[in-house]
Amino acid sequence: MSLDEGKKWEANPETTTGVEKMLDIIEKAEAKPSEIEAKAVHAELSAALQELVQKCTMTGPAHDQLHHYLTPLMAKLEELEKETSAEAAAVTLADLRSQLRGYGEYFE
Repeated sequence: MSLDEGKKWEANPETTTGVEKMLDIIEKAEAKPSEIEAKAVHAELSAALQELVQKCTMTGPAHDQLHHYLTPLMAKLEELEKETSAEAAAVTLADLRSQLRGYGEYFE
């Protein structure tokens, strides 16, 4: 990931909303850590990510940087789908939350 000559990349509002929606899903799941169902949370997050991708109107270098940002997120989503315990899912969700919170470091 890189900045745009030291500045944040301009993101379309729908992309930012999509990231915020994914954070909300994670925070709701983390509110009841012993009840986390990885596959259900994975399905919600995947749907939100798909919506983000469909509504993205970014182009050029900003769009390329968004892909760099989303690639590790997608890998973590795949991990989440495979988790078999609430404890393991909670760790993966914490990683996803951290990745999503980093959005504001590169995009505005």
